[in-house]
Amino acid sequence: MNEPKRIGFVGLGRVARAFATAFARAGLSISRSFDISAEKLSVWRKLGFPAAQTLAQAALAAEVLFITTTDDAIDPVAEQLGNMPDAETLKAVFHTSGARPASVLSRIAKHIDYGSIHPVMSFSGDVNDADRLQGCVFCVEAGTEGGAGIAKDLCKKLGGKVVMLSSEAKVAHHLACSIASNFAVLLMDEARNVHSKAGLPSEVSLAMLGRLAEASVQNTAKLGPEAALTGPFARGDAATVESHVRWLKENMPEMLDLYTMLGRRTVKLALRAGRITVVQADALLKTLAKELDEEN
Repeated sequence: MNEPKRIGFVGLGRVARAFATAFARAGLSISRSFDISAEKLSVWRKLGFPAAQTLAQAALAAEVLFITTTDDAIDPVAEQLGNMPDAETLKAVFHTSGARPASVLSRIAKHIDYGSIHPVMSFSGDVNDADRLQGCVFCVEAGTEGGAGIAKDLCKKLGGKVVMLSSEAKVAHHLACSIASNFAVLLMDEARNVHSKAGLPSEVSLAMLGRLAEASVQNTAKLGPEAALTGPFARGDAATVESHVRWLKENMPEMLDLYTMLGRRTVKLALRAGRITVVQADALLKTLAKELDEEN
């Protein structure tokens, strides 16, 4: 088939805006796109992209339609699209969920290719989101053979790299992404809360912790977790860990469970990596267990 030129979107949040901007830069046309939110439609228009008044208008205007809604909204959107008359120009439909299978779109695909294209990237909603797609990894699950080909071509248009996933691998893949991304944000917030007890302003804390976290992530990607691990757990410093737990107990007892759980996992990583001895690992675990016993 001829290369699709008109790309439309349903759900006009951060992902859609990043994709649309990047596709437009690559020379593709952004067709009328739809969202139930008037606010998101307004932002979409301000970016210079055309808006549709209905879902049907968006489907009729596109050659490739991206469903970039929340995961929970994909099924209702697919059901509505499946109940519409065939759109003669529509060649393929993709959703961008990392967890939902491509098969949720099969009800649309009478003679249409389909699949899922998940960008392994975090979007902040700023003007640089489209740039983050350059070199990004896209995990693609093909619903049809034609859908695989279209998805690969579109990802290359965005300057990305493609990893093919099976439907069975999707939940585990998305779980890994959520742990790496969402929990990293949570831990930064928890670390900032600890810093606030030391009198450090939020902006100062986030600046220094951001640099630290960035270096740790880069080292992990380059060297692997075993070599990148630093700090008291990697050195077997049980006395330091004990001072951490004592401080939390006195100042932020609500964080004890989180610190202890993560600490125990970090001890296992340090031991597996050969960074500490069995004796050191036992001392660290006993320190953590002692505090748990005292809490109970």
